[in-house]
Amino acid sequence: QNRQREYKDIGVGYQGGFFFRISKGSIYTQFDFNFLRTAMYINDATFTDGTYVYETSIGYNTVGLPVVLGVYAYKNALFKLRFFTGLEANFLIKAKLRFDYSDGDNVGFVDYKLTRQEKRQIFRTAQFAYQAGIGVDVAMFTIDFKYSLGLRNYVRDDYVRTQTHL
Repeated sequence: QNRQREYKDIGVGYQGGFFFRISKGSIYTQFDFNFLRTAMYINDATFTDGTYVYETSIGYNTVGLPVVLGVYAYKNALFKLRFFTGLEANFLIKAKLRFDYSDGDNVGFVDYKLTRQEKRQIFRTAQFAYQAGIGVDVAMFTIDFKYSLGLRNYVRDDYVRTQTHL
């Protein structure tokens, strides 16, 4: 448990994946498979055992399975404008800690991959998120701009808000 947290931030990551879309007239349903890599940073944390952590980064990988329902606002042979909304299930698959610490006598750096049991103690391994967005299809290229809001924290901690906002 942390007693003090002075600074926290969600880092930048990347996302990739694939999808398929089923359309009927101006309505469509889209199923995705996404891989997301992101990081969270916490600076100046003191733990109950007296260990002081200067800087911590927690990198984690998740697999997302969104299902969205959308409408085509404009549609012709080369260009489509879409609006969509839906839910996404995210599953944590890997987590890694990196931190600098001091426990009075020792100062050090740790790079540590969490075990399955440790991941379950620190993280909620499943998360659901609401999505809304707009997309354009130009010929065979697709660009989506979406906002995703996690419905609960990834970290089992009341002090750090780690809901996804992507």
